[in-house]
Amino acid sequence: FDVWGFMDEAAGQIFDREEVTGTKGNFTYANTQYWAPGHTYYFAAIAPAQSENVDVTDAAAADAYYGLGTIAFNITDGAEDLLYSAVGPIAAPAQGATEVDPVKFEFNHMLSKVKFTFTNGFENELATIDVTDVRMVVPSEGSINVAQKDWWSTNQWVLGTATKELLFGNACTKLASGASEFAANERIIFPADATQSYTVTFNVALYQ
Repeated sequence: FDVWGFMDEAAGQIFDREEVTGTKGNFTYANTQYWAPGHTYYFAAIAPAQSENVDVTDAAAADAYYGLGTIAFNITDGAEDLLYSAVGPIAAPAQGATEVDPVKFEFNHMLSKVKFTFTNGFENELATIDVTDVRMVVPSEGSINVAQKDWWSTNQWVLGTATKELLFGNACTKLASGASEFAANERIIFPADATQSYTVTFNVALYQ
C-alpha cells in the first residue's frame, strides 16, 4: 500500500505516496522517518500500491492532512479493488521512549463488487439453458473528496461520462430447471445510488 504522512499540518508533509511492502507484523519502506517529540501526526493510505488507476490531488491542501484531498480512480477491467484508510491525530512518543506503537491502518473498501446469478425458471424439467458472454457497461472514471475526517457521511463518488464494458464471462452450460449458476467472473465498479443505470447483455440458448 501507499502512504501519505503529515506532521502538525498539511504543509508538514513527510510521506508522499511512500510504498510500504511486507506482511502482517513485518512491513518496511525506504524513506525512513523519525518521530519528533511534541508534534502531532496524520497518515492516510491507499491499496493496492503504485496503481496506475489511482491519482491523488490536493494532498497538501488545507485540512487535507485528515485525509488525501481528492482520489480519482479509473476502472479498466473491473478486477482491481480500492481500499483506503486514514488515522490521526497521533501524538509523537516522548523523548527517549523505548517502546513505540506502530501506526495502525484499518482499510475500508471504496468500491462495490458485482456478480450475476442465473436461474433456469422453465418448469419443463427437460428444458436446459446455456448463458454465455455476460457483459456490463459501467462508468469508468470517478473521483471522491476524502479531505475531512468523516468523508463517508458527506461525500460520494462523482462519476464521469466515460464508460467501460466489463466481461463477466460465461455462467452455465445445460443448466437444469430450477438450478442456479454464477457468471464466471466478479467485477468491481463504482458504488452509486438508484438513479445510476447500467446496460447488461448476455446470450441464452434453450434446449428441450
